[in-house]
Amino acid sequence: MKNSNRGVNSNCVIKFAAAVIALGISYGIYGTTINNFLSDEFGMNAVQRGHLELPREFPGFLCALMSGALFFLSEAKAAAVASLLISIGMVGLTLTGTSYIKLIIALLFWSAGTHLTQPLVSSIAMQLAEPHSRGSFLGKLRALDAIATVLGGGIVWLAIERLHYNGLFVFSAVASAIAALLFSSMPELTLMHSPRRKFVFDKRYMLFYLLNILFGARKQLFLTFGPWVLIKVFNQQASTFARLWIIAAPLTAIINPRVGRLVDRWGERNVLMLDAAMLIIVCVIYGFASHIPVFGLYLALACYILDQLLFVTGIARATYLRKIAKDESDVAPSLSLGVSLDHAVSMLLPSFAGYIWYHYGHELVFIIAAGLSFLNLITAAVIRCNCKSGS
Repeated sequence: MKNSNRGVNSNCVIKFAAAVIALGISYGIYGTTINNFLSDEFGMNAVQRGHLELPREFPGFLCALMSGALFFLSEAKAAAVASLLISIGMVGLTLTGTSYIKLIIALLFWSAGTHLTQPLVSSIAMQLAEPHSRGSFLGKLRALDAIATVLGGGIVWLAIERLHYNGLFVFSAVASAIAALLFSSMPELTLMHSPRRKFVFDKRYMLFYLLNILFGARKQLFLTFGPWVLIKVFNQQASTFARLWIIAAPLTAIINPRVGRLVDRWGERNVLMLDAAMLIIVCVIYGFASHIPVFGLYLALACYILDQLLFVTGIARATYLRKIAKDESDVAPSLSLGVSLDHAVSMLLPSFAGYIWYHYGHELVFIIAAGLSFLNLITAAVIRCNCKSGS
């Protein structure tokens, strides 16, 4: 994670990497427990699970506004505030009991923090990266995050019987609080500690916006209903998801730097097209695995892992924006707007998909997801960015 060309203070890089690891551990615990928590403690069905995504994803929709509201803070300090919100949300989950109101409030805090950290971490990383290797640097960063999720999943696997959900949520809260301290203590460097633009909307970024909208649709169907297939159709428990994360995260750590280098060498267009094509295959298998005797469960488990791996191609969207950005100060607010647009879809689609699941079966949900992946393939093919990496 070195960057000698721009004279970046090594202390800053180390603290930044440590903060990313802490957030990864926190999310690893959350991601391997939340669906089983909702099923076990609240007895949710597919329709209720879909409806929950509307309030949970609402902060993501407001990401651009929330980021703009923190314009007076540097990106590092804003990331510290976001990490603290995640910690508050995880503590809130321990206090929900069986109250839906308390659950929604806790998830709102968690969601606000999570959706703020995503564009901020990417923007800070691209500032720390050498101009000609931003994709590679982001790949290494996401590899660290993937390794951290292994640790989070391992904690769940080893401690779920002793700590139960509440103990694990407290552990997650502590990890994100540590990330907040690390971000806030990063030494002051250039744009990270300069005044930030409140909001950016530019016609030249329209294709980036569309890519984020389609990604939001695909992402939410998989994040919401992919695990739901394993839980409701194949009766899998929280320990299964912990094991899957422990398998997927090391693979992600290995693949991330390679995908980053591939983006630098092969270009964003080709990487995003390959991602969309593979997702079409994953959607079809995910939707119809339950109809395949003997091997159906294993195919669904494989799809869960492959879907986790394909998230690494998000590197290409971030570096594409950086290449076409008029000014470096456009990057963070534009990434935040991309998150908002992706969540405009994410808020509404799960309720519709939950209705489809309830009345027509989960197969149709993944047929729709395959159609969205095909639209993503067409959109990625439109990318025309011949500028060299780092320009």
